[in-house]
Amino acid sequence: MPPDCCRMKKPTLFIVFLTVFIDVVGFSIIFPLFPEMLDYYLELEGEDSLLGSLVAWLGQFTGGDKNAVATLFGGVLGSLYGVLQFVFAPIWGAYSDRHGRRPTLVFTLGGIVLANLIWVFAGSFAL
Repeated sequence: MPPDCCRMKKPTLFIVFLTVFIDVVGFSIIFPLFPEMLDYYLELEGEDSLLGSLVAWLGQFTGGDKNAVATLFGGVLGSLYGVLQFVFAPIWGAYSDRHGRRPTLVFTLGGIVLANLIWVFAGSFAL
């Protein structure tokens, strides 16, 4: 049995798992909405926008099928989330080793809240 100094307290472990769960739910809850969001932003911004260019580029791989483009676009965005986690996890890990877990968690949670608020109030896809 590990010494008391090395054992993580159960409430702390629960808070960490709850935080990760809420983050994953907040990210993945929009997956079913991707097709409607894609249509909305394409209509709002037009074919010459950044989103229009991305959809046209992805359309080359799907033969222009609207549902396939939406599915591929959602997959690319979901994969981007995983790739960025892979890249930044060691950086945030080193930061938390130097400055402590709690300040790092508070800072990153603040960033997640800010990013979600920006996304909610964004008027365009590019923002």
